[in-house]
Amino acid sequence: EILKGDLEPGSRVRVRLWARDLMLAHSRPSDISARNALVGRITELEAVANSQVLVSVKVEKSVVRALVFSRTAREMELKADQAIFLIFKSAGLEPVSGPVRL
Repeated sequence: EILKGDLEPGSRVRVRLWARDLMLAHSRPSDISARNALVGRITELEAVANSQVLVSVKVEKSVVRALVFSRTAREMELKADQAIFLIFKSAGLEPVSGPVRL
């Protein structure tokens, strides 16, 4: 459970996922403690500071960004228009107040 309050099942909420807390996988992982996965398509890879790459992934109507080391991006052979899984733990979600933007 990430939110408490008077929300009904199916209510829309907005949460924050930090790019540094996301893991990438070519297939849905099993036998790991992080049980949450979103599937999307890589739209952009941007080299940033400290030998890292910011990977933009389109998930339905949203774009989610994951931060990985350049070496990881090379070894995984990440490229634009590639299907990818974003893996995260629910403990890493932060509720965000305000209107939901789709």
